[in-house]
Amino acid sequence: MLLLAAFGAPLHAAAPRFVQPGAITSDTGYAMIGWSADAPVTLTMLRNDDPATARTLYSGSNSASFVSGLEDGRYTLFLRDKAGLRSAPLELTVIHQPLAHALLLVAMGALIFLAIVATILRGPRDE
Repeated sequence: MLLLAAFGAPLHAAAPRFVQPGAITSDTGYAMIGWSADAPVTLTMLRNDDPATARTLYSGSNSASFVSGLEDGRYTLFLRDKAGLRSAPLELTVIHQPLAHALLLVAMGALIFLAIVATILRGPRDE
């Protein structure tokens, strides 16, 4: 019987916990979520603390998951293991960059590209 206890499940398993020290902010709509757990977990996400939006993102024994395709908003993530132990919540806020900023960067890239093409077509000055 002692042998079974030595190789069985831990008697006092700790609740799963996120490895991020605090809330996460993303301006791209994606984030890597890492955690520490003694057993397989289920990662669940709520949007704006609305239980109707709850969805399972991952279930298994990995220690991280990549979350992408998120719209602007506030998301709350939870971990739950098979024993029912639940982690403290992790807040993820997504605020995408403004469209004007992205268009400015595209325009700058286009100008640099055109300047390079013009320099190549013009050739060396000593010819």
